[in-house]
Amino acid sequence: MSNLWIDIETMPTTSHNVRTAIRTGLSAPSNYKDQAKIDAYIDAAQITALDKTALDGLYGELIAVAWGWEEEPTTTLVRHLDEGEERFLRDVMDTIDATFPLTKPDGRLPTTWSGWNVMFDARFLWKRCIKHGVKAPITWPIGSQRYPVVNDAMELWAGRSSDKKSLGAVGQEILGLTKGDSAMLWEAWLREDYEKVELHAKLDLDMTRDLWERMRDV
Repeated sequence: MSNLWIDIETMPTTSHNVRTAIRTGLSAPSNYKDQAKIDAYIDAAQITALDKTALDGLYGELIAVAWGWEEEPTTTLVRHLDEGEERFLRDVMDTIDATFPLTKPDGRLPTTWSGWNVMFDARFLWKRCIKHGVKAPITWPIGSQRYPVVNDAMELWAGRSSDKKSLGAVGQEILGLTKGDSAMLWEAWLREDYEKVELHAKLDLDMTRDLWERMRDV
């Protein structure tokens, strides 16, 4: 199996139907009588609910993917504002395939998934591939394709503890590196500041790889 280090950046749904359904399902507490206060409550609740879709592979969307095979440097692709997610996802999968550093076997590339909370990334990508009908060149750590090796740096750090620290928290304390939050990243992407998004995604994966090596070298 070949080791694939990977990190994704996601954003809330852009689907008008999903946004409408979310708002329709919201209501203010029964003790709210003033319409202005009711509307303000629903507006705030809608923003919170929409933000949560960025963590849901059924509704959220990809804006960037960073990866690196084995010890190869990190490659990062950023989706442009006028680019559909399906086209972006196909480009990502084609480039992951093209950057495979070893002799390619027949069929899918047998893949060990590595990253920070990497099963989130794998499952989100898997769901978006299902959504758009994109066949990946890699094996998934899911269902019948699951392989026993998943290198999760977050799990290695936390062990059996339920205290799962964020990459940002551990990276800042151990490596002295600071990463921005997701909301700032979405805003940068909407401003078409693709360089900032690319640097953020690359930093996330490079931090993960550095932390993994430090934890393994102790």
